[in-house]
Amino acid sequence: MTRPVERVEELYGTWTLVSWTRRLPDDPTRLTDADRAELYNTMVAYAGTFTFDGAVATCHVDVSWNEAWTGTAQVRHVRFEGDRLVWSTDPQTGMDGRRAQSVFVWEKLRGPAAR
Repeated sequence: MTRPVERVEELYGTWTLVSWTRRLPDDPTRLTDADRAELYNTMVAYAGTFTFDGAVATCHVDVSWNEAWTGTAQVRHVRFEGDRLVWSTDPQTGMDGRRAQSVFVWEKLRGPAAR
């Protein structure tokens, strides 16, 4: 069941990444060794604060693997699918030069692991 994030407090806590999908318009079904090596260029890591307007989380990037992102605002559309939090980007050009949408699926850690 898909539902919107109702309160910003639902986003607080420790989350673990379950999956990251990069949806390419041409949806390739086979990867060559060169394609696999090129996946290194799709590495994503950044940190900072965020604001939330009820449907969109805007990440204000303080530090990033990709220095071009440092000091920028990265927009993420957010929703819940069951207990999982789903963040998605608008289609954008990746470091590999291809336009794609990224979808990140997170699960909230509970109990001692969340500390």
